[in-house]
Amino acid sequence: MKKRHGIEMYSLSEFDANDLPGSFASWDFGRRNGLPLWPEFAGGQYFEEKNFYTHLCPSSTAFEFPLKGELLIEHNDRITLVKPGWLYILPGGEANTLRGGPSGSCWKLSVGLCGPLVMPLLILLGFTGERNPVELTSPEKLCGIIDAMTPLLYRKAVEDVPSLAALAFRFLMELRMQQPAVMNPLIADAERIFEFNVANPIGLAAVARELNLSELKLIRMFRKHLGMTPKNYLIGLRMRKAASLLTHSAYSVGEIAQMCGYSSSHCLARAFRKHQGVSPLEYRKLYGGSVR
Repeated sequence: MKKRHGIEMYSLSEFDANDLPGSFASWDFGRRNGLPLWPEFAGGQYFEEKNFYTHLCPSSTAFEFPLKGELLIEHNDRITLVKPGWLYILPGGEANTLRGGPSGSCWKLSVGLCGPLVMPLLILLGFTGERNPVELTSPEKLCGIIDAMTPLLYRKAVEDVPSLAALAFRFLMELRMQQPAVMNPLIADAERIFEFNVANPIGLAAVARELNLSELKLIRMFRKHLGMTPKNYLIGLRMRKAASLLTHSAYSVGEIAQMCGYSSSHCLARAFRKHQGVSPLEYRKLYGGSVR
């Protein structure tokens, strides 16, 4: 069987594969227009045991789930057999290979999401760390969302953009609703406290005291459920707010610093460069529109 090498989106996102029957609809409108959450592609693919598809550096986060047969996924130095009733999350940028399973054939559906909200939403919804394979209680509901996405992606009509973005969010919410209540209520309370104090100089001790926890206990809970410390969670909130304001407002860097809980533009710039790799002003030049 003939092997192919190609590029999916950018020169950095290459793939190797052999011929695979299937049908995918894709539209890069969301990526090219900087939308925070967007369904890059959706469709189905048929694998036999000899078929494979290797993503060397995928530019989207993919959600793969077989409807018939079994799918073998090589990812993070592990091989996982994914059966019907299960879904596997493949984060963007992480190499992986898909193959047909030992049953001999597999028909699977895929959705690829992109945008700066994808990973924060997955973290907030509890899909972190080792939770790549996810058990589904109602696969048909996710299939219905993909069925709604596909013709809109084929049509590529600007008036469908809000519907497609909403379907991407609905897909993630439906996936979360099919999971047991894995979030500790105290973590959810801590998240809310941090969210409405993004502009305030709130410390870990104050949050722990509000929740009747020790600081060490709160740190351990965040690491267990979110894969990060409370401090890094708060920094992430502030960096996302700063990035949004730099892109979509005419506020000065000093004003944005105050709105994001930093005492000066210098403090914001230092944290922003560490998080984004560029200064706030450089980020605005790269991604800001003609806001006045």
